[in-house]
Amino acid sequence: MKILVYGAGVIGTLYGARLQNAGHQVTILARASRLANIRRHGLVLEDVVTGVHSATPVAVAERLSVDEGYDMALVSVRRDQLSGILPDLVRAGNISSVLFMLNNPSAPPRWPKLSDRIVYCWGFWEPVARYKMRSFTT
Repeated sequence: MKILVYGAGVIGTLYGARLQNAGHQVTILARASRLANIRRHGLVLEDVVTGVHSATPVAVAERLSVDEGYDMALVSVRRDQLSGILPDLVRAGNISSVLFMLNNPSAPPRWPKLSDRIVYCWGFWEPVARYKMRSFTT
């Protein structure tokens, strides 16, 4: 499955790495220093219980391309950033399913239907307190 992970924070990093390691083709959408960090080191996690570090190489994009198609997008941005990315998701025309995984367990925001062609749902991530994202200076 070809998956776009929109957001490279802890949730996007954890699930992007897990999906890539499970055999899916993952692209992470990131910006600025986080983009450079992932290009150089991959998705790096530390298990705070065992102390084990992992680095998972993935494809990285700075912006959503209308030419690149995805089976699914996993959106893991902050709730206050959602209104800014929704037009991009609808305009792209190349994503058939969107899973919103936010770090806010309250009810999802009420929006008009995104698009007749996009299937979307809301999820809440399993506790990721066991993992922390590792950052590097480039």
